[in-house]
Amino acid sequence: MASSAPFYCSECGAANQRQDTHCFACGLVLACSTDDHPSVTFTSRTLLLQRYQILNMVGKGGFGAVYKALDTSPSQAGKLVAIKQICLGGLSPREMIEATEAFNREVLLLSGLKHPHLPQMYDHFTDPENWYLVMDFIEGQTLETYLHLTRGGQLPFSEVLSIGIQLCTVLAYLHSRQPPIIFRDVKPANIMRTSTGHLYLIDFGIARHFKPGQKKDTTALGSPGYAAPEQYGKAQTTIQTDIYGLGATLHQLLTGEDPADNPFIFTLTSLHTRQQSIPATFTHQLEHMLSMEADKRPASMNDVKHILQQIQDELFPFGLTARPYPQGSGMAYTVPPAQQQTFSGGTTGQVLQPPVARRRISRRTAIISMIGVTELVTIGGGFLFSQFNQRPLPMTGPLPLPSALLTYRGHRGGVYSVAWANGGKRIASASDDGTVQIWDASTGRRLLTYRGHVSWVWDAAWSPDNTFIASCGIDHTVKIWYAVTGDTLLTYRGHTNGVTSVVWSPNGQHIISSGQDETIQLWEVATGTTLFTYYYGADSVVDWSPNGQQFVVGISTGEQAGKVIVWYLSAAYTSPGYMQTYHGHTDSVTAVAWSPDGQLIASGSADRTVQVWNAASLQALFKYTGHNDVVSAVAWSPDGKRIASGGGGNDDTTVQLWDATTGTTVYTYRGHSAPIHSVAWSPDGKYIASASDDQTVQVWSMQ
Repeated sequence: MASSAPFYCSECGAANQRQDTHCFACGLVLACSTDDHPSVTFTSRTLLLQRYQILNMVGKGGFGAVYKALDTSPSQAGKLVAIKQICLGGLSPREMIEATEAFNREVLLLSGLKHPHLPQMYDHFTDPENWYLVMDFIEGQTLETYLHLTRGGQLPFSEVLSIGIQLCTVLAYLHSRQPPIIFRDVKPANIMRTSTGHLYLIDFGIARHFKPGQKKDTTALGSPGYAAPEQYGKAQTTIQTDIYGLGATLHQLLTGEDPADNPFIFTLTSLHTRQQSIPATFTHQLEHMLSMEADKRPASMNDVKHILQQIQDELFPFGLTARPYPQGSGMAYTVPPAQQQTFSGGTTGQVLQPPVARRRISRRTAIISMIGVTELVTIGGGFLFSQFNQRPLPMTGPLPLPSALLTYRGHRGGVYSVAWANGGKRIASASDDGTVQIWDASTGRRLLTYRGHVSWVWDAAWSPDNTFIASCGIDHTVKIWYAVTGDTLLTYRGHTNGVTSVVWSPNGQHIISSGQDETIQLWEVATGTTLFTYYYGADSVVDWSPNGQQFVVGISTGEQAGKVIVWYLSAAYTSPGYMQTYHGHTDSVTAVAWSPDGQLIASGSADRTVQVWNAASLQALFKYTGHNDVVSAVAWSPDGKRIASGGGGNDDTTVQLWDATTGTTVYTYRGHSAPIHSVAWSPDGKYIASASDDQTVQVWSMQ
């Protein structure tokens, strides 16, 4: 009988026998993730693809393992990634098919997605025995683990609302793709939570594209208790399938009841008798979400989000949400290191078999027989709870050393833009919670919430006279609206994908917007008429010169990534007259800002530098290297003497304040616990507002 195929060592390439436990050539351990599926256990000396330095294994399961690794490529040097390994050796034909389909499905779907509530996939590759996915490394823990650590396995209603709104946002994004993506496996084990409460939807192993006209899914996949009735082979899964899964998840977070124990049984009528006061509006919404008939559920995730947002605004208008607590304690705490985990991968779905019996306890009652498929491990991590902290900001008189004079917590998601009104009394902030909020800069009191966008809002900017605000988002639009009333004046629809940046001309008559459709567009505010469109990489950043005669574009993606282009406009703004290109950066340009006198430009980059250079001659003056990760934001002080720059990566959540002529660091602000997205100076130059993925805007000063 011929011997089985050899098992190749990933370290040295030597051929080993299947029964070997160590590589005969280099001694590397050849471990098994299960008794039947041999796989390589990488060590810290392993370098995959001559690029990814393995640090340690963070989990293993039936089809392979997950590793924490360091990207050593020049453009991403030092970036932490998670590598999900799928080992094909020893799989049965059925398991091979399942693993292959799950891998190909994740690659197909994740490669085209970009959203703040989704981990980004950076790479995928194979060797003779394994497949690999390279993704964001997310410090946190699954919502399932987080729930188990809370008293009674239940979360406060305020936090459940926040979780529901975040999940509605990302699921609505998936459903808005063409064709729509149906996740099919919404459950706490497939949701990651960071230390700031930011959520990530993980594991696309059984997600699929909706196919118009198809009667039912090719394979019935899902998780018992969270899977809607149609997932058992009765009909094609749709948007309403994910609405059901979200409903089951929210019910579990509130009640502590695992739906897998009794599929289709939900104690909706007794929600109000529990320790928490649950509004009837929420109970009714949950009942609709959990309807056995798909056509009786809400029409869209945005409809669900709208109801949850209304309830949240009525009960918690200033963001004073209750914080969860560990079992046996009413205090804020940190998970012990022994319990900390790190996200690295996901679980595969289960093949669903039709119900074999039913008992009539309620119309949602059924007993389901399942055939289990071995799961890949999901990994979570530690978290820290903070209390609401807000005190009035002294706008006059001497100030103490830098600290957060005011922390605004009105948003329910990462804050991506912050801007001061010219008078310095109001601040506008935009968030992935779908809102732009205007609030008092001295007290933090919310004055107005604008909800004109369908979903995540990327940027918001005041008009020069403070009358209007322009905001843009993932819904492909720019909205112009009155800053006092919130009434929408105009919706600009020139972009074909999400709009990431918006800036007013100094005279307030024109706007330049850039987006994920790889364009920058200049258009008239009064009419919405597009004057010209130029194509660059997606997510380009823009700024207008103080005299209104030039604009600058920093390119983030595509063949021109790393370039900064200065355009000189014609008198009527109908076209750029000519351009000059600055080539100082070695990676994506992520922020640009013109100095107040119009002479200099500061550009921040993924190469971890901020470079200051002459706008006319393109001569580089100096390079600031105080950041340890991507520079995500750059802002000049009104007098042009200092620059504030924000760190936009997991390895740098600081705001650096430094001298604009020498590059000397003046102060490092460390008040945020997550990447910075935006920084802005008050018009008088006394204060800095910084916005972060930790869901806060913090106002502080160096004077």
